Amino acid sequence: MKRLIISAFAVLLFFNQHLQAQESYEDVVYLKNGSIFHGMIIEQVPGKSITIESVEKEIFTFTYEEIEKIRKELKKTVPVSEPDNWYVSPPTVNTFQAGVLTGRPQLLTTVSLTHGVQVNDHLSFALGVGWDNYADAAMIPIFFDARSIVVDGQTSPFVFADAGYSAGKLKSRSTWNAGGFVMNAGAGFIVHTSTAASFVLQVSYRLQMAKAVETGYAYAPYGYWIYPTSEDIRVNHEFVMITVGVGF
Repeated sequence: MKRLIISAFAVLLFFNQHLQAQESYEDVVYLKNGSIFHGMIIEQVPGKSITIESVEKEIFTFTYEEIEKIRKELKKTVPVSEPDNWYVSPPTVNTFQAGVLTGRPQLLTTVSLTHGVQVNDHLSFALGVGWDNYADAAMIPIFFDARSIVVDGQTSPFVFADAGYSAGKLKSRSTWNAGGFVMNAGAGFIVHTSTAASFVLQVSYRLQMAKAVETGYAYAPYGYWIYPTSEDIRVNHEFVMITVGVGF
């Protein structure tokens, strides 16, 4: 009888420890876009999708094409006084944007493509190339971009700055020698989705150093008539740039 009681106690102790071990673990879903979701998997369709209930009691469904890996991990203890940072939204590595350059009588257009590396959850660096269509010229800026996420979340504000050089062509000339130094600084928002894509909106100050043609008239020497003249000068184009785009 004594042996039976001891055996029953051992079995109960084993199951109690097993349940406690289960309660201390959680499901963690890693997506290919860098997002991480903690919680409990409540539905799994083999070869198609999984559904997870997050620690915030929200329901998310992902296809296997979106998922990098699924793991069981120890639950993180989050102090009551601190926010629960279970949702990780790293900066977008690649971005395509299009927008307008304001500050002129007509709106000028701009497009750009950047490819970068993520240093950590808040900082990323990228190289970019673009196309700016001015009234009298076209510019191809090649630049280095640095941006920092201010607050992690589904909607993440950020600040950024970039600098580089633009190859420029006056529309009245055939040579690409009208460009110069270009810089950009501003802020914006990244809106993350459940897919690998995100949406980007940014507003910035743009400075473009370039060449322009100044025209005028001059008197002919020893004559009484005037003739048209033109002179190449250096100018600074300043704009407020507004762009929207997609990160991937």
